[in-house]
Formats: sequence, structure tokens, C-alpha cells
Amino acid sequence: MATLRIEHPGGCDRWPSAEWWSGDAHVFLAWPTPSDSAMATCRSWEMSLPLEYRCWKDRFVDDHSCFYVWCAVDVLRENSDKPVDLFSVVPPSTISSDLGRLLIYNQDQDEKEELETASELSWRRYMLPDVTFNVEQAEIKAHGLVLAMRSPDLWTKALFSTSEFRWQTTESTLHVHDMSASIFRAMLHFIYTDELPPMKPSNKAMIMLDLLVAADRYAIESLRLMCEKILSESLDVSSVMPTLMVVHGRESCKSLEAVCIRYMGSDPDVYAAVKETEDYQELKESCCYFILEVTDKVAKINMGNTPGPDAPSSSSSHQPLMNTATHYSSEVVEGTHEFKIPHFNAVQGRYGVGKEISSGTFQVGGYDWKVKLYPSSSSEKAEGHISLYVELLTDPGTSGVKATVCFKMDCPGGWPPYEKLLEKTFNTKSDWGYAKFITMESAKSRHLEHDGSLTIHCDLSVTKKVCTSTSTTTDGARARMTPSNDIISHLDQLLVGEQGSDMRFLVKESEQQAHGLFIAMRSKILYEEVAVATKDNHIILVNDTTVAVFKAMLHFIYTDELPPMEDLDPGVDEDEVTIAQDLLVAASWFSLDRMKAMCENLLVTLISEENALRTSELARDLHCSELEDYCNDFIELAKLVREGNIDIQLLNMEIY
Repeated sequence: MATLRIEHPGGCDRWPSAEWWSGDAHVFLAWPTPSDSAMATCRSWEMSLPLEYRCWKDRFVDDHSCFYVWCAVDVLRENSDKPVDLFSVVPPSTISSDLGRLLIYNQDQDEKEELETASELSWRRYMLPDVTFNVEQAEIKAHGLVLAMRSPDLWTKALFSTSEFRWQTTESTLHVHDMSASIFRAMLHFIYTDELPPMKPSNKAMIMLDLLVAADRYAIESLRLMCEKILSESLDVSSVMPTLMVVHGRESCKSLEAVCIRYMGSDPDVYAAVKETEDYQELKESCCYFILEVTDKVAKINMGNTPGPDAPSSSSSHQPLMNTATHYSSEVVEGTHEFKIPHFNAVQGRYGVGKEISSGTFQVGGYDWKVKLYPSSSSEKAEGHISLYVELLTDPGTSGVKATVCFKMDCPGGWPPYEKLLEKTFNTKSDWGYAKFITMESAKSRHLEHDGSLTIHCDLSVTKKVCTSTSTTTDGARARMTPSNDIISHLDQLLVGEQGSDMRFLVKESEQQAHGLFIAMRSKILYEEVAVATKDNHIILVNDTTVAVFKAMLHFIYTDELPPMEDLDPGVDEDEVTIAQDLLVAASWFSLDRMKAMCENLLVTLISEENALRTSELARDLHCSELEDYCNDFIELAKLVREGNIDIQLLNMEIY
């Protein structure tokens, strides 16, 4: 719907404005804009000038023979369960389930081997685990590449077993003595899938505590956050002391420790019930200093929650709500996020000026954030520097969000950490930071870890007006951040860093590296073709595609997503349509159904009179009947428009 308004040059107090309202909504066709000028009218809307203007034109023209038109447009969204922007429904991502199948892959293939071809056997054997752990006399197998990608700390312990971590190496078996077999299996399940395995509710709290210890020890940040979230939400009288004992003294678990203290201080009856528990009594006998510290912290919470003399009394319960203390004030919520980029030198070589790497989404103060890093600077003006920004992903509303951000880089060589502080009030979803955060030379010479990784710490303080304080934050405590699925980001970094790659491809004189395990896992057909090509060569020659198309296909295999077209650096004779068409061919040939649907959607958005016939022929050859019908309808409509046999303004074609 639209509104036009033309005002008198002398102001509305002399002559009223001339206004026109559309009344009914105008429906634009869903066709993408083609090059033909007649078809382009599908995207135009002819409006009438206001009646007052047509009757008294001279009143609205100024001394320079000009008049000014204000146009307001309201876009109406129709509620529908049908996907509006998708021509072909894209299947859900299978990255996690594909990795999960690797973990439970059956190694006993003797019965099948007699019936399988050599290529089938090669494909199966390539996906077998290559690391064996002995935990409580149980043999548990895994893949070294997956461990190195998901938990570098865990893989380092596996390669360089030390008494500190109570691991021992016997030939090809690693003996683990610092956790039970069930916890080790649960940790592996999360490493492979980013999900926790099914577990009995009666044992869940204890399993979460053991997993929290394992996640903290091996720096599996997303698992630690998930355990903290589950433990804090299920906190009760019986579980608070065991939880507090586990997290006490762990720097990364301060937020959960604060939740435990605030829970005990939320109600006098709750604290009294906690003191009657067996865990509390045992600690009182064996660790009196710890009990004294807890008592002191709870007392401070009680002082903050003590009502005034005129406040009404209320009954208490042994199971109070977590939201207990109500006040109206400004609250500062703090959080920290660690963003680690493995093999930074290799990553920087692949990401040119203006190309960013983003962290996973994290939450502080009820808002979603992410860190954006440009390894080769965000623009040419900042050349020679690393650019670093924090981005607000949540709408801040009318009051905005005041944030203080501290970016910090540790220095393994003993130098003081490098840090920069900034303050910003975010009134919209946007980013803020430093185009010239640090010189590349300084970052590489002082701040790279021994394994070649670069770690950014983002300390974020959010000031907001609150009505009700919750037990998830206390003065001086870090806010809990929501765990995010980061398998895809780890896979993307593995592809870019090329660490542990065992396959080399030569595409138009450009060498690309990949990992055979993930190719075998994601596409059996592609792996079998690769296996045949590598029988006599250490490098695989790829002659029937371009560098841009091959890079895009590899990116999809590792992430289940197509990369932005601007990141592909197409050749002289390539454009977006050509790349999309070639990717559709590859997706069909290698049975990548999700990629195939994405390519169909992409071709629909790029369709024009110049490429519709070629896309239709390609769709017919690849048995993409719906895409073929879409292209044929588009061609027929364009023909009717050119011949003047159709009224564009009255046409309302539903194409989905």
C-alpha cells in the first residue's frame, strides 16, 4: 500500500496538502527482474497524482517551477506456512548426522567384503577410525582428524601423553585414567555431533558434572556451556552443593558458581534445607574453610535481598523460583567469548582484503553477538593490519544497548597481552570495532600460539535497565552464554587451514587440498572417482570444471552451504549463472541433494530471458522437472509480454 503527499510551498497553514491513498494493496509479481524493458514493468506501480494537485497545479509549484512529492510505502507480509523465497525445498543439513555415523561405524565388514567391489571396500576402509582409547578396560575408537578439528587440546594429549593428564600410550592404544568409559563416550558423541547422547533423568545431573569437568579440562567450550546451562536450569537443594564443589576454583565456571550461591541465598528456607543435606555436612567436617567461604557469600546475597521494615511478608518454599529479587535499576552484565582461529597464517593466505571470519553466536545481557575478524584488513585503507569488530545481532529496541568491549590477545612469549577498549551505544543491529586493530607483523611475531593458532578474547559489558534480576548474574560474575553449534565453523576452518589434508587437486593450475575422510563421508560417488584418479598419482587432475565451481563444491561438502558468489573469484568467462549451472551439474552427478536444491533456488533468482532457455535445457538433461517447467513458464510469459497479449498490470501469477 502507498500514500502520496504534495505540500504547498508556503506551508500547510495556507493551503491543505494534496494527498492520495492507494486503498487496496498492490501485488508485485514474483518474477525476478529480467533485462527486457517490457518485463521490467512487472516491478513498477503506476500511481495517480492527488486530485487537489490536478485541479490546482499552480498552488503546489514553487518559484523555481518545482514541486515535491512525499511517498510512503507499507509492505504487507502474508502469513503462510509455504516457503515464499524457495522454489525448491532445501533438505536439512546432515553434517552432524554424517559425523555421528562415523563414530558408530561398524568395523566388522568381513561378511560384506566378499560381495563388495574394490572401490566399495576402499570407501568403507577409509572411514574406519584410526585412534583407539582404552577406558576402564573398554576399547573406544575415534578419528584423529575429527578430534584435532573439534578439540585441539584433546588431540594434543593423545599425541603427547603426559602424566598431568593421566594418559598412557601403549603401541597404538591410548589409556585414559581421568574419566569413566560412559563419560568418555558421551564426550565423543558431543565432539562428533554437537549434541548430548540420550541419558536417564535420574543420572543426568551427575553425568553433566562429569562432562563439565571433561569439557573444562580439554577446552571444549560449547560442551562446557551446554553443561552449565543444563545444570543451572535443574538446580535444586540436593544438587547445589555437589555442583558448587565441582565448579569452585575453575576460572571458566565462575558464572555457574555464582548461580549456585545466588540460589542458596534466594530464600532462608532454601539455605536451611541445603545445610541439612549429607553433602553439606560432609564438607562441614572435611572442608570447613570452603563452608565458611560459601556462608560469607550467601550472607552477602541475603543482605541484598533483605526487605525494608514496611515490606510485606511472604511464605517461602523449598523450591523457589530463580527470579527472586526485584528492583528497578541499571544492571551491568558481563560476558567473555574466546575466538580461536587455528593455523592463522594459512587462513590469512586464503582470506584477502575485505573477507571476514566470524565467531559463533554468543549471548550477553540477553542480546546475541558475534566477533568478526578480517585477517587481511577490512579495506585497503587498513592494509597491513588485522581488523576486528563486535556485531550486535539482536534488535536493541528504542532505548538502545550500551556496551563496553575489550578485545585482547594473549602473548605466549611472555609479553603483556595486547588489548584495546571501546564503548558504544548500539541503536540498531550493527558492528563496531577497529579497522586497524593490530599490525599483521606484530600479531604473527608475538601473539601466535605454538600450534600456529591466534586467539581473540572479547570481554563484553552490557548496561541495561532491568525490572527483575535473575540468579544467572551477580556482581562481578560472568554472564552465561548460550552454546552454539560450531561443527560447521570448525569444518570451514579445517578446509581453509588445510591442516591434515591428504588429497591434492589441481584445477586449472590452481592447487586445492582436502581431507579424504570428509569426502568419503559426504559423497560416496565423489570419493570413488577420486580413488580411481589417485591410483597412480599423488595429485588429482581435475579438467572438467573451473576453480570457482570446485571451490564452491568443496565448501558445500565441508559446511552444507554454498559460499557467497563474491568469494569465489570467477574466471573471465564465468558469471553467477554459469557457476550455478555448473554446480547443479556437480550436485546431480555426486548425489548431493541439498546442494542440488540450493542450486535450483539460485538459478530461479538469476533467471532472465538470456539464460532461461539454457537453464531449461540443463534442467531437462538433469531430470529437474520442476525447474524445467518454471523456465518454460518464464519463457512463455516473456513472449506474451513482447507480443502485447497480456496486461502486466492485471497479471497475478502464482509461480510457487
